[in-house]
Amino acid sequence: MPNYDNMIILDELPKEKPYSSIHEIMYEDENLDFDQKYDKAIENLGGLAALKDYVPFTEEQIRTALKKGDNHLNTLPLHVWNTAAGFTQGKNGKMTLTYSPLWMLFARNGIRSASPSDCVCLLKRVATRMTTEQTEQTKRNQYA
Repeated sequence: MPNYDNMIILDELPKEKPYSSIHEIMYEDENLDFDQKYDKAIENLGGLAALKDYVPFTEEQIRTALKKGDNHLNTLPLHVWNTAAGFTQGKNGKMTLTYSPLWMLFARNGIRSASPSDCVCLLKRVATRMTTEQTEQTKRNQYA
């Protein structure tokens, strides 16, 4: 059971942060493609190092999905992504925000709003990048 004593109330966050929503970060520059928008959000939240622990799958599971051509990681169960993003889906299909460490990171960075799809896409982009960058680093080390 999570400890709610240290929970930050999102409405009481300092307003001096440059962005208050994931959308603000991603759509500030309309010329960015989908991946670039999420890359910008990743960098504004502290980079891959700050986000990689929130990805709910192992690098091996992600690498396997990518090797099978699943570039969007849709073969990995959506409900697991949703839970990691801090959302649960009720029987009526409605998504509800629940406790999530990811939202604590958002709060520390002044983010007070994000949709379930924003959060899941952010985590999937982190997963893809961390796995791809790890593979590239391994190859560089192998040939060094």
